[in-house]
Amino acid sequence: MQTKHQRLAVVLDEAAARRVEQAAEQAARRVLIDAIAAAYERNERSISELAAETGLAVEEIIEGMAARSGDAGLETFLASSRAVSEARNDPEFLRLSEVAAADVRAREPAPMADDVT
Repeated sequence: MQTKHQRLAVVLDEAAARRVEQAAEQAARRVLIDAIAAAYERNERSISELAAETGLAVEEIIEGMAARSGDAGLETFLASSRAVSEARNDPEFLRLSEVAAADVRAREPAPMADDVT
């Protein structure tokens, strides 16, 4: 069965093109953060592994997960960090995780494009 395709061209001024590009990037990041959060929740990979694979900063991933699931995401991150810290006998790992979580909590979340009315 053949599918017919149609093309649509839109001509935008520079400012509109920038807004469209920014909206597309924000949407792509949300989709990526959702996929990362799902992989993390399934215990497939650590946040640092996911950051290395995607090129996103650990802080951006944690912020995205916190925005996605509220404080529960940060609590999950801290619980995992405690377990890793204890398993490796590395209290500095937990301290750094707590600093990162405190930093995320201190930041005011940026409004998502979907939230704009």
